[in-house]
Amino acid sequence: SELGAELVKLNVVKDVSDSAAAIDIGLERGFECFYLYGCTGGRLDHTLANIQDIAMLSKKGISSLMFDKGSALTAVTDGRIIFPRDGLGRFLSVFSHSDSSQGIWETGLKYELRDAELKNSFPLGLSNEFIGREASVSVNAGTIIVYFETSS
Repeated sequence: SELGAELVKLNVVKDVSDSAAAIDIGLERGFECFYLYGCTGGRLDHTLANIQDIAMLSKKGISSLMFDKGSALTAVTDGRIIFPRDGLGRFLSVFSHSDSSQGIWETGLKYELRDAELKNSFPLGLSNEFIGREASVSVNAGTIIVYFETSS
């Protein structure tokens, strides 16, 4: 097409979701960053599968963002994400995707964490707030899912 888009027809009977199949094609072609749209609505089981997909990408060292109306999700493995001073919505939440994620630091937010542990069985990182400063979230050991509003 004019935009360089390509239509790929998938077999209906397969062991992966359509999103995972698209990611696999992107990985085969050497893509290093994925923006996923339309992956959070409709069926909750597919949304959860897509969250697992971004966690898998993070574990491979590949960046991804999964967008919803007014918000986004990303995964961070043994690393850090920095948010700009302005231009985001109000809330940010952090969830452990690993059984335990250690060395969690949340700075520049209303509620700061310093060298904390998050577990995937308790949502301690729910509903932090941006306060107009540059903010960051980091994890020393583990994979975290970071939800943030992209607009007010």
